[in-house]
Amino acid sequence: MTPHVLGYLAAGKARLSEARAIHLHPTQLDSHVVEHLRAQGLEAHAWDVNDAQAFDRATRLGITRCDTDRLELFLATRLELVSKLVK
Repeated sequence: MTPHVLGYLAAGKARLSEARAIHLHPTQLDSHVVEHLRAQGLEAHAWDVNDAQAFDRATRLGITRCDTDRLELFLATRLELVSKLVK
C-alpha cells in the first residue's frame, strides 16, 4: 500500500469513527501520510517505537506521542537529541 493510499484510508476511517488521532506503526511513518493526516485535522502518533531509527523517524516528522517497550532507549535517544539542539 502506498503512503498516499494509507493516509487517505486512515483519515477516512478516523472521520467515520470521530477519532482525533491516528496511531501509526514505524513502518508507516512517512512524511506524506503524516502531512495528509494533519491536513485533515488529525494528530499522528506512533506505536511500537522500539529502536533508535524508529524514534528518529518519528522525531523528524514532528510526532510527539510515541508508545515504546524500550523506555530506556527512548529516553537516552531523546537526551542525545536535546543535547545536540542545545549546542
